[in-house]
Amino acid sequence: MSVETRNICLNTYDINNSILSTDYTVADVTTSVGTIGAYFNYMTWQNINLRTLLGDSYFNKYNAFSMKLIQCLVGELTYLDDSIIGSHTDSPIEFKLEGLPFKNYNSSPYNLKNINTITNVSIYTGKLLKLPSVVNLSTTTSGTKINVETAQPYIFAKPATDGVTLTIHKYSPSTQQYLNKPGYGHFKFVFEICGVQ
Repeated sequence: MSVETRNICLNTYDINNSILSTDYTVADVTTSVGTIGAYFNYMTWQNINLRTLLGDSYFNKYNAFSMKLIQCLVGELTYLDDSIIGSHTDSPIEFKLEGLPFKNYNSSPYNLKNINTITNVSIYTGKLLKLPSVVNLSTTTSGTKINVETAQPYIFAKPATDGVTLTIHKYSPSTQQYLNKPGYGHFKFVFEICGVQ
């Protein structure tokens, strides 16, 4: 028996399509689509319509879904000083996602009555690789690809509204503080979603 899945993509380029590093290193950038934090330390997409993305019949068929990150593409911004890009190294990183009514894994038994709507879930912990010291890698399609081979799936209940706000935070795993690393540009996150109940 095959399991029917859907993929959704969250791309910071859709929030703001500037590829100039100076637009992302001083302050947060907010548009009608969402917000990109300085140094891309967090990214928020407003009004993501899950019913439209998953399909009306698929969305109606289930009361809960599993979600996992399957790929992350990282682009490089255009820097006037190439030494900024060349100086950074591979960085330990943790991405956390919030904005869906995820199951509270700290409660027992694990059922959909145990929902925590404010919990961040860790969608990836690993290395953010150093990008080549080339200034023309300006979009996520030409950047570094992170394939998430053993992604942890998280279960969330169907949201009360079709439109949700999703935020991904970029942390240092050791300090749990924002990872303010220059040299990294737009991010594209690809998630696999599967109906479970």
